[in-house]
Amino acid sequence: MPVLDNFYNHLNCTIKKCFPKIYCRYFEKTSFLKFSISGIMAGSIDLIFLFLFHGVFNWGVVISTSIAFLLSFLFSFYLQRVWTFETKEHKKVPRQLVLYMLNAFLSLNINGFGMHLVTNVLNVWYLLSQIIVNSVLGILNFYIYKFIIFRTDDEINCEQE
Repeated sequence: MPVLDNFYNHLNCTIKKCFPKIYCRYFEKTSFLKFSISGIMAGSIDLIFLFLFHGVFNWGVVISTSIAFLLSFLFSFYLQRVWTFETKEHKKVPRQLVLYMLNAFLSLNINGFGMHLVTNVLNVWYLLSQIIVNSVLGILNFYIYKFIIFRTDDEINCEQE
């Protein structure tokens, strides 16, 4: 993924140069920047399909949200596994995929409830609602991916010592 790697390296250097304290605290030893880039890309795919299904085809907001969320799932899994958390072990793919699907199912339900709450109860525009709900889910998912789904053997061994 040379294009993504080049973009990431440029952005990483810019953050390090312009915001050294933020960089040292949040980006230096984590994969949060890659996670954010991957999440923004998957979120963009989600929003594009949401707009197509709801805005163009005039489907209901909850069903449109659900289908768009599921379509961005495979793209997100691939990027998070291969690029963000750089999981190399192929034998872990089935376990990771199952955990990722379970997390996605839980996130889908939270997403649907959040969309209903923010769009229908708080009367926020549906695309802005999706950005808000996805941002909250994104922070939660980073920790789930990092410490549960894509956790490396090195991280497991460190905890046992």
